[in-house]
Amino acid sequence: MDKEIHKKIKRLRKVKGYSQTVMANKLGITQMAYSKIERGVTKLNWDYMHQLATILEIYIWDLIDTQKEYQPTTTKEIDAVKNIDLLAKLIHQYDEELSYLKKELAVLKQRLRNC
Repeated sequence: MDKEIHKKIKRLRKVKGYSQTVMANKLGITQMAYSKIERGVTKLNWDYMHQLATILEIYIWDLIDTQKEYQPTTTKEIDAVKNIDLLAKLIHQYDEELSYLKKELAVLKQRLRNC
């Protein structure tokens, strides 16, 4: 993930008034492990990013979008536009993967015929 995401996590933590220890406790990890997240040493997976977004009371998309400034929101708010955009991106990715897999299948079928 982009180093800017790690910097944004640190900024948001400070805005919330949380210490690294508080964040670590909420994540169920050590303070040292959490420090590595903020410094960009630890790569973030979706589970961690979801947990961080929940703790910081933001949408995960706001965490990922490093160009966007922090806008205080709660996770309970519904943001239909962002959900639609995300779903459209996921559909596009799945379409690309499906196309690739169809090509792979055709190649494998051809190899079987040639055996």
